[in-house]
Amino acid sequence: MEETKKKIATEEWLFLLCYGVWFFFCCLYFTKYRKMFPIAEYGSLLCWLSAPLLVYRAVVNRKLFTLSEWLPAIAFIAVSFLVAYHSGSHKMPAYSMWIVAASYVDKKRILKVSFWIMLSCVVLTVGGSLLGILPSIVKESLTRTRMELGYNFTSFCSHHVLFLSILFVAVRGKVRYPELALLLLANYAVFKATDTRVDFVLAVSILPVLYLLLHIKLEPLMDGFPVLFFVMPFLLAVISFSAHYFYNEENELFAAANQLLNKRLMFGNRAMNYYPYMLFGQKTYHNLNGEYFFIDNYYVRTIFKTGLIFPLFIWGGFSKAIYRFCKQHERALLLALFAMLLHGLIDPELGDIRWNPFIFYVSSLFENEQRMKL
Repeated sequence: MEETKKKIATEEWLFLLCYGVWFFFCCLYFTKYRKMFPIAEYGSLLCWLSAPLLVYRAVVNRKLFTLSEWLPAIAFIAVSFLVAYHSGSHKMPAYSMWIVAASYVDKKRILKVSFWIMLSCVVLTVGGSLLGILPSIVKESLTRTRMELGYNFTSFCSHHVLFLSILFVAVRGKVRYPELALLLLANYAVFKATDTRVDFVLAVSILPVLYLLLHIKLEPLMDGFPVLFFVMPFLLAVISFSAHYFYNEENELFAAANQLLNKRLMFGNRAMNYYPYMLFGQKTYHNLNGEYFFIDNYYVRTIFKTGLIFPLFIWGGFSKAIYRFCKQHERALLLALFAMLLHGLIDPELGDIRWNPFIFYVSSLFENEQRMKL
């Protein structure tokens, strides 16, 4: 029995090592270090470590899996190949294999590794910007001044800091008042530099609520209404799609919401009227005919980018993870995942494995709960 435990631990550390090295290059890919070092090339190569890693885990841990348990995972990977073919997202199969390879791996360890790597990259990037190693481009308009802080885009640093705040809650399991203050201060400092308003609004809305909910008893609600939490990914998808589809600039409520979201509803509605609905996705554009054409909502964008089938795996995996959190009273993980799901309303990073380590919880879709207890 001790030998088995040692073997399983060794496999987990192998996964964490491979993922950690790749994720380091993922984080740096969004920074201006990409122009100084061959980060994109190394990251693209390391991305495919997921294939041999998946084969290794399938062979060594074959007793953990039955054919019926493998069928959803095989279908998930097969659909990812079809998405890659139709959308041009050629690394989609590699990302899917990372998720499947994470089956029966302690996801909280993945979050811990991700936290420290992302934090290190933020320090390296912002520090390099302040020291003049990286260019800190300032973009000015009549109403806004935005610094890139060494990143390729003004909002990327604020995304990383917000995600770090959410990861901290998930890994720590609790938040004290001084820690909450420090997290809010970090998000405020990045907001002042980048003027990424929506991220800051989410930070000041979500983090205090997380703090309060971690200090009250949620167990009766988690035990009594797990389905209420279970449907959250699908509910947010329906809300997102409806808000964009029915957007009307002459409606005062829609106009106010659109203004609050920096015109995201207007741009999303414009794109929805252009893209057809495809089973396996299509190529999408940031700009089309000289106009901004990007959908800043994960739930809507993924329907057009990856098609109508692939998102069902992602949302279903999140739902199953949420159900387990309720059953196991993992409220910090539950609340942190909810925070990430809410971020998906204003940006598409929720479904991008290079940004969001919570995506590994999708692998719970391919895991047998009874086998996890062994």
